[in-house]
Amino acid sequence: MPIASHSYSSKSHYKIVLISVYMGKLPFWMPAFMLSCSLNPDMQWFIYTDIPEPPYCPNNVKFIPTDLFELNQRASKALGMKIEIQPDCTYKICDLKPAFGMIFKEDIQSFDFWGHGDLDVVWGDIFHFINTEILSTHDIITSRIQRISGHFCLFRNAPEVNSTYKWIPRITKMIQDRKHYAVDEGHITDYLYVHNNPNWVVKVKQALFGKQEIRPRVYWEKDLTTSGAHQRAMGHGIERCWWWKNGKTYNSDGREVMYLHFHNIKKTMKKINFTYGDQPHEFMITRQGIVGL
Repeated sequence: MPIASHSYSSKSHYKIVLISVYMGKLPFWMPAFMLSCSLNPDMQWFIYTDIPEPPYCPNNVKFIPTDLFELNQRASKALGMKIEIQPDCTYKICDLKPAFGMIFKEDIQSFDFWGHGDLDVVWGDIFHFINTEILSTHDIITSRIQRISGHFCLFRNAPEVNSTYKWIPRITKMIQDRKHYAVDEGHITDYLYVHNNPNWVVKVKQALFGKQEIRPRVYWEKDLTTSGAHQRAMGHGIERCWWWKNGKTYNSDGREVMYLHFHNIKKTMKKINFTYGDQPHEFMITRQGIVGL
């Protein structure tokens, strides 16, 4: 049965769902993640997980019970190939991200766009950066310049766009192999870059065989999130930390970004001083953790 969508405000007339698949133990920063989601009521989040839903879950965040066996079964059926992600390598799930539109097809029927997103982020004002004009004129929208981002990428919910992953060279081998190939970032980027900037080989193929492969319109003109440089610029206390303030996010130079991605600092982050249901108006993210004020 398709999953019912929630109501949306007037900020965007497009219905958009971000999908995360996460197995194991929820990270300690989830209260901050959930709070940042709640301030984006136009967006819906589906989290497929074997973890129980935490308390005070916002209306626009839905935890959908799924274990690894069920995920493998569902992906195998949807993609027509044997998927066998192992418990000791759940990071392999990232290779399935470009195919989420097919794997979770029944659940996302009511949405105009679906996307894949990670949990090691804090969201800012998403629709300040992804506006109606961008959504109406593009089929794929990513948060990196000329690169598909694994932590945020939107796809128009249309059959020809949802099947983009099929055209990635060697995709069947990479998805079925137990090794992680970074399909969601490197390989799909390579495919989309070539077909949005065709070389002579691609042009000859298209001339000889016609348009056998789709060429989705990709928005990758701006960096919308923190980079490795922003992480390196952080101080070791509260100096040059990142901020979430009333639904907006700011990186180490004070510039507003669409969301904060923790990158490697999550290896040193250890604590958060608020919990589910708390609603601080602002909090800082340092190398040590998250502090609500």
